[in-house]
Amino acid sequence: MRWGARYRFETIREHLTVNTGTNNYPIDFSGSSPHHLLSAHVGMTQGKWDFDAFFRGSTSYTMRHDASPGNYYTIYTVPDYLSADARVGYNFTPGLSVAISAVNLQQQTTHYTSSQGVSREVYGTLAVKF
Repeated sequence: MRWGARYRFETIREHLTVNTGTNNYPIDFSGSSPHHLLSAHVGMTQGKWDFDAFFRGSTSYTMRHDASPGNYYTIYTVPDYLSADARVGYNFTPGLSVAISAVNLQQQTTHYTSSQGVSREVYGTLAVKF
């Protein structure tokens, strides 16, 4: 059995005076990181089989999003999220294994930043160690 858990508290208090003149969109990164971030992992190996589950959660936060052209920034709110991933693997030999992994099981898309988000995916891997 293997497991792990982490918690992080973070706060950014920054008030820059850049771009405050004629531009009404000053760059200010205060609050641009989640205050609470939690991650956990649990897994086990049973014979040649590996089973793993991964969880990650975050509180909402705001960040600047480039709304180019013109280099203007808009404020984007990244919502709270809880993500869950899983992996099942089979070890043929100590150097050869296959696995099926599923990412973002709980919802179709999760936004970790102001980008387009991470979609639900299932994929397979073949690992050869030499």
